Amino acid sequence: YTSLWLYDSFALSMAVPDDGLPWAKGSILNLLDGVLESGQPPKNTGVDGQYGYGYPGPMFAQFAFIVARRVGDFSWLDPYWATLESIRRWYETETTDGRGFFISLDCHGCVMDNNPSVYGRPPGTSAGVDLASWHFRECKAMEQLSHILNVGRAQTYREKADELKQRVQTRFWDPVDGFFYNIDCCIDDHLHGAQKITWVVHLKFRSFASFFPLWAHLARPEQASAAIERMMSPHEFISPCGIRSHSAVEPIYNNVAMGGPSNFQGPVWGFSTFLAVYALARYGYKEQALDVCYRLIRTFA
Repeated sequence: YTSLWLYDSFALSMAVPDDGLPWAKGSILNLLDGVLESGQPPKNTGVDGQYGYGYPGPMFAQFAFIVARRVGDFSWLDPYWATLESIRRWYETETTDGRGFFISLDCHGCVMDNNPSVYGRPPGTSAGVDLASWHFRECKAMEQLSHILNVGRAQTYREKADELKQRVQTRFWDPVDGFFYNIDCCIDDHLHGAQKITWVVHLKFRSFASFFPLWAHLARPEQASAAIERMMSPHEFISPCGIRSHSAVEPIYNNVAMGGPSNFQGPVWGFSTFLAVYALARYGYKEQALDVCYRLIRTFA
């Protein structure tokens, strides 16, 4: 790569060998140094030092926390606590709708470029279940960092995380299908009538985005069980190579090779399959986790 991308550098830094940790630390520091005064963080930077903004995914606090834990030193994050808090404020003020759902500000998904629940829709009209899961992890990371850096904000971020967890379990979960979905935010909240709009409308595309609550350990056990049953169905998600990025039973499913957007409407991706293995293991499905793991290893081999 000739540029440093947030998503890619995050994923690589989680698994880089120990002798690569200085580069992992450098990656998050480069990105944190590009945060604007408003709190808007960058999504990438190039060799010329120019930052790109747009709509970056919420993973700065967890990126910093995991790298610091691996390095065994958190002191270098002391000067960046105010920056991390400004990022949280920016997301909470600039990327939520009137009901408090975190929304996508552009047509691409969160990691999953052409997730049909986001891609092709007007900006700000889709509340992603994957997006909510990333935000939950950010709040948990901020809670932990607050303890470690002794800044007295742990309870605030614990409460934010708890609220997100409850919202994912109740609002993003469809009890009819037994699956997590994105939420359609095209609702007229200003409708003049006696009845308030209390319901949500799910965008019922079955994509890998629906498994992010399992990776983030947000789902209730019965929700995880129902979602994993679908994940391990050869008719839907599991394939000889790993976990498909979209359910094979849907008409949109395809394996077209494309870039800009990258295709997450069917092809098996290493990153999403990797997260699926962690999701399975988190809920005690160790045998299935190893099965999926070895499918991916054989594919790469």
